[in-house]
Amino acid sequence: MDIQSVSKESRECTIKLSVDELVMICNSFYYAENTYESSCLFHKLYSEMIIVNNLCQYGHIDNFALSEIIKQRNKTENKISGILSENDKAIFESYIEMNDMPIAFGNSDWCNIYSKIVGSSENDKIKEWIDEGVM
Repeated sequence: MDIQSVSKESRECTIKLSVDELVMICNSFYYAENTYESSCLFHKLYSEMIIVNNLCQYGHIDNFALSEIIKQRNKTENKISGILSENDKAIFESYIEMNDMPIAFGNSDWCNIYSKIVGSSENDKIKEWIDEGVM
């Protein structure tokens, strides 16, 4: 860490971090998340660190990092609209499962749309339908 400036008057500092330092800070945020669950500042900082870490290490933000950024941002007062919450995801999957949609999951277009909305499914029944459609 290279401290470039510190200002008591403006209550700011400018620092330069290496990739290894960014990784360690992001890992610390990950392990501290339960401790600061109700802190909007924590979740905002965590999402910002994920952004700079990915851009610094890889030059882009992949889908996994983007989902983590959205997850953290949605725990602040400035939620990102248009993204399903975990509860919405559960309701959506439950609706699909109750309506017996294995044929829909056999269709690659449906699966692509589904993954854009929900991401990767953790529902065993839906995983089974997707696997059956691939074969």
